[in-house]
Amino acid sequence: MLALALLAWLGCPRVAPAQQPAPPQKASAPASQAPAAARVVNVLKFGAVGDGRHDNSPAIQRAIAYARAQGLHTVYFPSGRYLVQAVHGGPGTIKLANGVSLRGAGRTSCVLKLAAGPRNPAALFYQDWQHEPEVSNVCIEGLTFDGSLGQQQFDASYEFCHALSINNGHHIEVRNCKFMSFRGDGLLFGDTDELTRDARITRHVRVHDNEFYDIYREGCMFCCTEDAAFYRNRVSGAGYLVGGVDIERHSANETVRRVAVYQNVFDFRQGLGPIERGPRRVHYRRAVTMGYFYAGYPQGVADGRSSGHEVHDNTIYQGQLDCYGHTDVTIAHNTFANDYEDVAGVAYLTPHAILVADARVTTGLANVRVEGNTIRSQMPGSGIVFNNYTRATALRNIIVGGQLAGIQLIHSSATVSYNSLTGIGTALAPAVGIQVSGDCDSVLIAHNTVRGTKQGPSNPTSYAVELVGYNHSERAPTIEYNTAANMARGIVMECPVQPGYATLRDNRQVKQ
Repeated sequence: MLALALLAWLGCPRVAPAQQPAPPQKASAPASQAPAAARVVNVLKFGAVGDGRHDNSPAIQRAIAYARAQGLHTVYFPSGRYLVQAVHGGPGTIKLANGVSLRGAGRTSCVLKLAAGPRNPAALFYQDWQHEPEVSNVCIEGLTFDGSLGQQQFDASYEFCHALSINNGHHIEVRNCKFMSFRGDGLLFGDTDELTRDARITRHVRVHDNEFYDIYREGCMFCCTEDAAFYRNRVSGAGYLVGGVDIERHSANETVRRVAVYQNVFDFRQGLGPIERGPRRVHYRRAVTMGYFYAGYPQGVADGRSSGHEVHDNTIYQGQLDCYGHTDVTIAHNTFANDYEDVAGVAYLTPHAILVADARVTTGLANVRVEGNTIRSQMPGSGIVFNNYTRATALRNIIVGGQLAGIQLIHSSATVSYNSLTGIGTALAPAVGIQVSGDCDSVLIAHNTVRGTKQGPSNPTSYAVELVGYNHSERAPTIEYNTAANMARGIVMECPVQPGYATLRDNRQVKQ
């Protein structure tokens, strides 16, 4: 398991996954305590002034360059507001250096603020990879990065003003920081659309105990990255055109493997999505998205290089998770609380709480396990959807509400067992607990409980299980040992043009 591998990297003892603690921080002085002067470079000694009025970018760059040249590993920012004048175009304003960390006195007292300036400002901190091909063994901590979004001018399509981006390197840590008001990403790791395989890739990345607020595109993006963890962070406010965390492969030459997202809070109850989503703005947005949308896999066959992620123990308000085209993924023990919002006509969204789907026609998409999640949603969608996946699993999830089928299988093979589904559908549009649609091979639906919340004609839940459309698969679904209470029409509805196709065994309707 990825989480256990991360613990091994940190030198922690292995424990059972259900009791796994978050990786501990390395022992160090508090961020508010200035480190020993002999080991660090103080930006004030290179002309920086944290008065919120003067441009500090030349002084900060001189301090980083000096540390790099002298083999020192930390640039220190005392308390203050360090204004940085943005540049127009190009990859960024201040260059990061290999082996040089940035440390502030604390995110409440130490702010790096992007000054209003040219249209479409570049990133605040970046890797100048042509001259610094690797940025490794760095830690960013105790700082607030403020992109001053309301003071900047952008073209409608511009989304590249990031707080910090690293394209190539390893052992990178970002902790106890705040990222706010950027017309791009808070953090960006890895690179995209390379001509050769993994030409620039980040490895062993940890992002933890940070706050992300009002970020236009993504709070944190992992592209061409292996072995990363995003944990104990808070993501909130307006923005998030793509999502809170984006684990995304852009081209065949990238590898995006083993990214863990856990113990975070994604709270989208306040703040709205960008207007570019569609004609309306809504609170409901993606918390975590795993995607491969562009050219797709060569020959349309999954290659295992977009795989191995774990998304678990997160709390999500007004949000969802999706997985497009990644394999060997675990989505477990997350909690969703979604009030109704009409998302018709809003782009980059689905109303389903957990969506596992194929962005095109791909073979070999397999092994996604959705287990132990609690989904309370009034959105016009389903709790869990699998579309064109094999060997999928939905196990011991609790789903309350939702206006479509609680669990949907579309051209997928899956085991759906020991789930609890309550109050699925509405009086105007009744729905079913579990729906099987299309060519779903070797499906097992067993030991699930489906409960209607009302009796009589107003009952919104029609059947516990429904088979929709002709199934051409060789191995018919097995539906057994399911329990239903207060169904409006019955327990199992077989496809009218394919009666007797499924194996039905001991499914019972009981009184509430």
